[in-house]
Amino acid sequence: MSRAFLPVLVILLLSLNDLYGQYIEITDTLTLEENNEVILGSPRFQERSGNEILVVDQETHRVLVYDIDGKLLTYFGRYGRGPGDLEKPTSVVKLSTGEYLVSEFKGRISKFDATGKFQIVTDTGIPRLNGLKMLPNGVVLLIGGMTTPDDHYLIHFFDPLTMEVEKAFFQLPVDPAEYGMQPLTLAESSYAVVCQDKIVAVHAMLPKLFYFDLNGDSFNEVRIDTELFTGMEKHKMSSNPTRMMEIYGSASWLSGLHCLNNGSVLVQFYQNLKMKGNPLVVILIDKHGNVLNEATEAPEIKFSVRGTDTVYVKDPESDLLNSLIKSTINKN
Repeated sequence: MSRAFLPVLVILLLSLNDLYGQYIEITDTLTLEENNEVILGSPRFQERSGNEILVVDQETHRVLVYDIDGKLLTYFGRYGRGPGDLEKPTSVVKLSTGEYLVSEFKGRISKFDATGKFQIVTDTGIPRLNGLKMLPNGVVLLIGGMTTPDDHYLIHFFDPLTMEVEKAFFQLPVDPAEYGMQPLTLAESSYAVVCQDKIVAVHAMLPKLFYFDLNGDSFNEVRIDTELFTGMEKHKMSSNPTRMMEIYGSASWLSGLHCLNNGSVLVQFYQNLKMKGNPLVVILIDKHGNVLNEATEAPEIKFSVRGTDTVYVKDPESDLLNSLIKSTINKN
């Protein structure tokens, strides 16, 4: 690091701490390596897997694997619909065998070995497949899709050995007719995370957390109790989705969940819940549904490190897609 760059970095980190208070504490920086063959075009960052950071890039249709220092270890995938090809990949997880599973938006799941060599592909029949999460027993969660127009279940279990879809649960918790929208459109707005011994799911239209055990049973529903939702109005029957989004503000723009090591969940929104156009909102909720902390101005969280209270946020002073800042969450 050059001497000229160091004062700039220190000033940047101090200014970020001033902006976000003690809610998110900046601790380090991370630059993901690029080269003449690998340029991040539209990356979706995944949770860290062991000593690897996994990234899917929807512009280059690739999977990229980095070490914890941001060094590029390997990459694989190319655009297409044939074996080994990828089209708009949405997520990647690493199996205990060292193999990788990669999901695509239109429902395909491909398996690659530890070196990135293609092995097998299956079409799950699930449109709007947003992502994958690993369960402790090796089963994989498929998030954000339905098998048929009449099957409104948004989460499925997937066996990576048989490459088959198993049990479905988390039924679409909103009525599409009430919003003047198609079920498949609403299916895109669901998220889930594995948090200790629970599966926590949300839908972007509702200020609620939905809890399941690791078998997909024992449903429990908790409302997020925060003043940030007081400006929301109940939407009346309308065939205009734009009007619905204007009424609900960023409640219709929930962008992710992150589990911390004490079982609390960080709920991430794209913008302020009271007024469109305001900065990003994050809310920290304990395992009982109580709001521990909230921030109406926060950096965009790119991914979390499983089992710790560390998140990587986008460097707001940089236009580079590979520039991230390592941060810790203050729960008090």
